[in-house]
Amino acid sequence: FAMFVALAEEMRDRKGLATADYAEYRKIQQDLPNPLKLRIMVCKHAGQPVAASISSAIGNTGIYLLGATGQEGRGMNASYLLQWRMIQWMKSVGIRYYDLGAFNPRLNPSVYHFKLGVVGKAGWEETFLRRYDGCFNMQGRLTMLFIKSVNLLHRARLAH
Repeated sequence: FAMFVALAEEMRDRKGLATADYAEYRKIQQDLPNPLKLRIMVCKHAGQPVAASISSAIGNTGIYLLGATGQEGRGMNASYLLQWRMIQWMKSVGIRYYDLGAFNPRLNPSVYHFKLGVVGKAGWEETFLRRYDGCFNMQGRLTMLFIKSVNLLHRARLAH
């Protein structure tokens, strides 16, 4: 975690990003039971950390939470290697979906390009996830359909 924070601070300074509260993630990591711990991966070159990523996997879905790349790691595409290793690990434990998280292609085109490269042809882009659109099991889908039906009925009553 300390290696991630050092790389994140270097990236923040280089890109002029806002400061994030990584201490909160460290506390979450300490409090989680072992099967739910965040997966932290670090890519090293010549013994020095050049990129790091933090993801979570619960149920059949993995979520990319944080990533940081040092200046040296950028030229090596170290973040791509980390994503590939994360995907390999997730597949090995039965994860079917990998949510790379939100981004703004207009404000952050480099992150858009990176995530588009990671998902390849098998991925898809969601432009807006409403409250229940992220449900991938049958119960979640039924809940989403029920709520949509209630909203349609409500709108129909208001129209009359």
